[in-house]
Amino acid sequence: MNPNFDWIFFVKRTLLYLFVICIYANLVAQKMGKVRVGGNLGVVTLDKGFGIGTNIDFRYNLLDNFNVGLTFGNASMFKNEIMFSTMYGVRGQLIETKSYLLSTDFYFNSGFSNYITYLGLSTGLFNVSKLYLSNYTSLEEVNAYNYSETKMGCTLRTGFEHKRFRFAIEYNLIPKTLVTDISQHSFGLTNNSFFDVTLGFYVGGGKWNKRAHYYINPQTNKQEIRIL
Repeated sequence: MNPNFDWIFFVKRTLLYLFVICIYANLVAQKMGKVRVGGNLGVVTLDKGFGIGTNIDFRYNLLDNFNVGLTFGNASMFKNEIMFSTMYGVRGQLIETKSYLLSTDFYFNSGFSNYITYLGLSTGLFNVSKLYLSNYTSLEEVNAYNYSETKMGCTLRTGFEHKRFRFAIEYNLIPKTLVTDISQHSFGLTNNSFFDVTLGFYVGGGKWNKRAHYYINPQTNKQEIRIL
């Protein structure tokens, strides 16, 4: 064994390496206190229908891996739902759903990757506007009329972020609304909940995959840790 071996220096450096590894393994963040803005475009699927959706996000990072903010969304859909009353039949629905939501996301990050998985929840108001396409049960003449209703609902989502891009699978849980004929006579309820798969981006908020490095401070000549 080398009698000149500096065990104290060896132990200090080993502990420092272990500390850096722990930071790599547990960093989960952008940066607390920063604001981020994002937009998303997606494909919507619902019972007997389909469509497209968009939304815009404004978030504030309460923690490095936890943010809250507002989401404003719009989804346009067509639903092929045939329903009949005494004189009229609904042949289809053109649906526009506008949402005004309080949103939050929680992120899981190993610290080694730019791929960050997350879980999210939004809750707020959904304004469901429908343009019904109907006709007399005995005639071919088609009539169009609209109906609008606002409901409290929520959105559950999961997905991942890679650098500045964002992928999400969402389920929008919205209470049922009335189906009416052209004379505004109700003859049932229709489901408004839908899935959507979105791809988007964001700006601000800091960056993922933060890295911890040790270096020699030239002023103190000591090893210190720097987060990049």
